[in-house]
Amino acid sequence: MGAAEFFLLAHSRSHSGRLVGVEALDVSFYEDRALHGLTEAQMRMRPHDLNSIAWILWHIARTEDFGANLLVAGRPQVLDEEDWPRHLGVARRDIGTGMTAEEVAEIGDRLDIEAAREYRLVVGRRTREIVGTLRPEDWDAAIDEARVQRAFDAGALLPGATWPRPWFTGKSVAWVLSWPCLGHNNMHLGQAMWVKRLVRR
Repeated sequence: MGAAEFFLLAHSRSHSGRLVGVEALDVSFYEDRALHGLTEAQMRMRPHDLNSIAWILWHIARTEDFGANLLVAGRPQVLDEEDWPRHLGVARRDIGTGMTAEEVAEIGDRLDIEAAREYRLVVGRRTREIVGTLRPEDWDAAIDEARVQRAFDAGALLPGATWPRPWFTGKSVAWVLSWPCLGHNNMHLGQAMWVKRLVRR
C-alpha cells in the first residue's frame, strides 16, 4: 500500500461516511460515531469547561483546511469559497488554537452545526483531491516559511502567535498530511467521545 492509499483510507475514517459515499449511519467513521444520538444543545455543552463538540467540529475543519490548502497545496482555503463564514455563523478566520475559554464558548454558541458538517465535508474532499495530485517525491518536500507566512496573511494563524513558524517551517508534506489533516482530527474526535459521555449523563 502506497502513502497516498494509506492516507486516504485513514483519512476517510476520521470524517463522516458521507466523505466516501456512505449515506447510512456507520459508526466506524469517527465523526458519525461522535455525533450520533446527540441534540444540538448537547453538542454546544461544555461539561467541566471542556471544548464543546460544536467547537471541535469547527476547529478540526479549520485546521485541515489550512493545512491541506495553505501549507501543502499553496492555494486558497475552502473557507474563502461560497461565503463559508456567513454559512457557519462564525466570522473568525483563524483555526482556534490559543482561544480563551470565553472565545471557545462563543464559537460553540454561534456555530451553525449543520453548516459546519458540510464545510468539513467539502474540506475533506478537497484534501483528497490534493493528495491525488501528489507525486511520490512530493511527500518529502519541505514546507517553506513563505507558506507559513501565507497562513498568517490569510488570517488562519493569529498575528501574535510565535509557535507556528518553528512548528511548521521545514516539516514535510507527509507530516502536514499526517498531523493537521489526520491525526489532529482523530485526537479531537476522541475528545468529542469523552464529552459525549459526559453530556449524556
